[in-house]
Amino acid sequence: MALEALVALAQRPSAPAPERAAARHELDRVAESGPALARLAAQIGRSFIDAPPAELHVFIERLFGG
Repeated sequence: MALEALVALAQRPSAPAPERAAARHELDRVAESGPALARLAAQIGRSFIDAPPAELHVFIERLFGG
């Protein structure tokens, strides 16, 4: 899922700082001005920036009943 990839890039310590910053900026941009469902997804993604990557995946799996 694109959301997981964007959050993973934003939190990956081995990624170059400009790439991490760009991923965070994109999450912020969509969370503030994207379409309604995209805003919600980006807001959820932002809340998982400091969480282990597996936690976002589990949340999404539970959300969609997978």
